[in-house]
Amino acid sequence: MTAPEGLSEAARVHFAALKESVAQLSLDSATFTEALTLAAMRLDEIAQCDAIITEHGRIIETVTEAGSLLLRANPAVTMRDGAMRHLQSLLAEFGLTPTSAARIGAKKPTSTPRGFGGL
Repeated sequence: MTAPEGLSEAARVHFAALKESVAQLSLDSATFTEALTLAAMRLDEIAQCDAIITEHGRIIETVTEAGSLLLRANPAVTMRDGAMRHLQSLLAEFGLTPTSAARIGAKKPTSTPRGFGGL
């Protein structure tokens, strides 16, 4: 499997880590390139949202035209949550979550995976 052109550098790092993890489960096939690409892109999106949340916080304060203080959720929180849910389902497709690994009887990794680019 080769990371497709157009992936960000961070997504390429995630793709390589994911590729290593699925290879340890004997699932390294070019057939899975697109799904791994989606997962790598989602990991990158999660990291970007995390950076925004770290900088601006989970709650954003705004002032209405009437001068009232309004607290609302940072949209990056919602975006991150959606990306995390989608990522979890993609990881489950490969048996990379504990429940899915047990359900499909995935082969145990030969070594401990390094993680997905630090996430």
